[in-house]
Amino acid sequence: MLSALGSKVRAAIAQPLHSNVLGVARTVIALGTLGTLLFSRASDILRPAVGFSESPHCASVGKAGLFCLTGADHLELGRWLAVAALLLVASGWRPRLTGLLHWYVVTSLFSSGTLVDGGDQAAVVLTFLLVPITLADPRRWHWSAAPPVSLERTTARRALGASALRLLALTCAWALRLQMAGIYFQACVSKLKVPEWQDGTAVYYWFTDPWFGIPEPVRSLVMPLLTNGMVVTAITWGALALEIFLFSGLVATRRTRRALLVLGISFHAMIALIHGLLSFALVMWGGLILFLRPLDQEFAAVRRLTERLGDGVRLVGARVRRRAGNEGEALPTRGARGAVVRS
Repeated sequence: MLSALGSKVRAAIAQPLHSNVLGVARTVIALGTLGTLLFSRASDILRPAVGFSESPHCASVGKAGLFCLTGADHLELGRWLAVAALLLVASGWRPRLTGLLHWYVVTSLFSSGTLVDGGDQAAVVLTFLLVPITLADPRRWHWSAAPPVSLERTTARRALGASALRLLALTCAWALRLQMAGIYFQACVSKLKVPEWQDGTAVYYWFTDPWFGIPEPVRSLVMPLLTNGMVVTAITWGALALEIFLFSGLVATRRTRRALLVLGISFHAMIALIHGLLSFALVMWGGLILFLRPLDQEFAAVRRLTERLGDGVRLVGARVRRRAGNEGEALPTRGARGAVVRS
């Protein structure tokens, strides 16, 4: 039994883990927080509120957050440092280094900020679970193909450490899937306690809300649909059904998960369009990719795009080096007695 268990563990460790699927998810999640910080002033996000007389809010371990370290007088500096860090994360450079940096930035924002939403909270959990995965990532860019796993040519101690780290990373990958499934399960079950969701009218109130509803003049155009009982009930209960279907992605086949990923991305795209929650949508898109897209099933279009970009960068670099070399050969220099010579 122990031998069989050991064989399964070794097979799990050898599974592909680091691909452009992980890269796309990390970039999308980083762009969600980046948009919040880039297009909002620090004083709008980090402001006093009921129960928090000072801003930024610094309590317990939150005192080590970025905005608490920069202080209330330099919140804009902290904001631009966070923007620079998230740009680095989104670029895909050195995931082993930027994974922990990503978690630190989103945690600093959530612990110190006042105007944060569920997307910011989800980003904290997702990036925390991504830290062991990125620490086990040997790539220079998270767009690159990962080298094959080979622990045979290393010493026993290093092989044991690498195996333990990969096993932890695989465990966190499963924990990510459980977390996303739990989010959608909770989202559905909690709504069932609300009378408006039970009778199928909740969507009408959310769509016509003066702050978060459909903006004018689109609202006037769709109002005949929103006053139709069958349409409103179908949308309301359809949202509940979709959330349960997304939860079932935890045990679905790969083909079903592919369809659920498209439905989930479309679902949050509509939420972003109607309610203006784009940063929330980006974080949830990243979470859905980690949840429903197998890590060993790369995005072919992303692979082709990054390969073309890489070829372009290498071509430009070769031309620059060739031009610099030609100019260096033609550059005139003076000898010891002032005679002009060519190197």
